[in-house]
Amino acid sequence: MNFKLLFTPKISVIKFQLIWNLPYICKKVIIMENKKKSRGLFWGLFFLSIAAFFGVYEIGGGYCSMVLPFNVTFFAMAMDLM
Repeated sequence: MNFKLLFTPKISVIKFQLIWNLPYICKKVIIMENKKKSRGLFWGLFFLSIAAFFGVYEIGGGYCSMVLPFNVTFFAMAMDLM
C-alpha cells in the first residue's frame, strides 16, 4: 500500500492572472475634493449633546452613558474626522 498517495494533499491551481489584471486594483486614482464644509451645525449639536449629557446625569446618573455616542459622533464630525 502506498501511504504517500493517501496523505498527499491535493493542490488546487489558482490563476493569479485573474487577480492581478483587474483594472480597479491596478488603476491609481488621485482625485481629491477640496470642498469647504460647514461644521458650525456639528459644533452646535456637540454642545447641545454635552448639555443633554449633564442634564441626564443630574436626573438619571447612570443613564448618562446613553448620551455618550452622540457626544463622540458630533465631536468627530465637528473636527472633520468623519
